[in-house]
Amino acid sequence: METMALHQETAYERLYRWIQNECRLLTGEASDCNPRLCEGFANLEDRPILFKYSLDECSNARRASVVRNFIDALTRGGPGGHPRPIEDYSRDSLRYVGDMLAWVHQCTASEKEMLENLLKKCSKENLEESVKMALSHITEGLCRPLKVRIEQVIVTEAGAVTLYKLKSLLQFYKQTIQGYCTLSNDCPLL
Repeated sequence: METMALHQETAYERLYRWIQNECRLLTGEASDCNPRLCEGFANLEDRPILFKYSLDECSNARRASVVRNFIDALTRGGPGGHPRPIEDYSRDSLRYVGDMLAWVHQCTASEKEMLENLLKKCSKENLEESVKMALSHITEGLCRPLKVRIEQVIVTEAGAVTLYKLKSLLQFYKQTIQGYCTLSNDCPLL
């Protein structure tokens, strides 16, 4: 009996290391989840600590990828120059901030979908909270570059009407992202 328990613990440790390695590969733009990875997460639910560490590893990899993609969207644009870099529109305050927030909204929705797909075989009672926490961690990486650029726009913008429109735009995206993705209340993005 003791030998079986030892073999089981060894198997969980190997599964955890395999999931860690697989999660480190989830750095591409369109991260389709390996079905075996979904199974691995479902099997690790019996070990909450290993499950949490695995989800943290996945969140860290996705966070790095999302930040890199955001900086690329700001400075390089899309493949072949289409769409153009968002920073090309920095002179038009509303479009600049709107494009950044639209990118963040699209990214948040995509990451939520990816996480739900990754954890689809896990029990439903833990799924929502796990997705919220992971999504909050992933999007937290966008806060600094987004905040710096929005503050820059606010400081340089002199028109009260434009500032009011910016405030309305920020409120709209806050409500949109909050409503669609139900991030945790302490999420720095909101």
